[in-house]
Amino acid sequence: MNESGHNKIELNPKLDKNGLWRLTGHFGTLETPWTLNDLQRQSLTNFKKAVETGAIKFIKKKACACGSRLSTQIANIDRFNLSIDSYVCEKCGLIYASPVLSPDSLRPFYKDFYHLMHFGTPPSPQKNLYKKGQGKKIYRLLRKWFDGDQIKVLEIGCGNGNVIKEFIREAIAEDYKAVGIGLEYSKDYIKCFDPEDLDVKIIEGDLHDIASSSGPFDVVIMSHVFEHLLEPHLELQKIKNFIEKHSLIYIEVPGIFSLRYRYTYSCDYLKYFTFSHIYNYNLSSLTNTLNCNGFGLLWGNEEVESVYLLGEQSIDTTENAKNVIQYLQDLERNLLYYSGMPALLTDQNIEIKKIKRDLQYVKSVVDKSLSFFPFRWYKNVKYFFKNNK
Repeated sequence: MNESGHNKIELNPKLDKNGLWRLTGHFGTLETPWTLNDLQRQSLTNFKKAVETGAIKFIKKKACACGSRLSTQIANIDRFNLSIDSYVCEKCGLIYASPVLSPDSLRPFYKDFYHLMHFGTPPSPQKNLYKKGQGKKIYRLLRKWFDGDQIKVLEIGCGNGNVIKEFIREAIAEDYKAVGIGLEYSKDYIKCFDPEDLDVKIIEGDLHDIASSSGPFDVVIMSHVFEHLLEPHLELQKIKNFIEKHSLIYIEVPGIFSLRYRYTYSCDYLKYFTFSHIYNYNLSSLTNTLNCNGFGLLWGNEEVESVYLLGEQSIDTTENAKNVIQYLQDLERNLLYYSGMPALLTDQNIEIKKIKRDLQYVKSVVDKSLSFFPFRWYKNVKYFFKNNK
């Protein structure tokens, strides 16, 4: 354990040319773990210049969101090959980054750099930041808990507003009177917002920029936002000013325990980890964070898609750190296997389709041959084939 309370372990490390410990699969390369397009490379260059000039600042993070300073280091670069460390909290199993963007740097980063660096495409009214159908999925998950015929929705970090628009359109289709407010830092994405015929508006900023009288909201959506929060406990306390007892808090983050199936990242932690994700959760560490701030888990999975309510709850995270480290160690040891699964499944599907085509051909030949038999023989043989598949 070092002076800051961090232990260092090795997840099958190799020493690269810079003398940095990296995870297996990136040994001896000076390139970024994440493949970047031209827009991303230019945005990354501009971001580095902003850091050099002091326009964007980083600060050291000395403790987990739970307050513990005891942690285990698992990596020291992110997907952009920036010198950002990853630590697993030994108390609750939450993964956190250090250094992190300073509070004063958050707005300019998300306004000017985040979207181009991470998505590599300019803002567009049609472009979904996560995926099309996200708002519809969230609505269908939550609707069984709705009470009454009106729904007021708040989305924090709404991008161009497609998620909240999908949500509200689905609600209206089922005869709810639905209205919504979205919060977003990026002016470029706000310019792309088109409310169409819906009662939805987007406000530039965060919860500081709207009055509590705008609520109470029946639903608060944070879709791939919560992992970006520098102080999640402060955000959760602010949210309490905008909700009531039965309000639903929907939080979705890229869950650590789903990395084996996240082929976008090739099942690779270094391609998954970005300095903008200050915290990286599984369902246990996320629920523990919510529990510590007066919220209880209503429903959730390890993707992580989850629903919370105001209420007292406490889960046991004693084994979570060990489970997270073991999961990541297994991922590293078997990275080629896990990352190769899409190709393997594709090959298997191609083979299955080929076998089906061959069987269809054999059946057509048999049917054609049997057509020359007397009717009684043909009927009996067809019966035999039908009952001996």
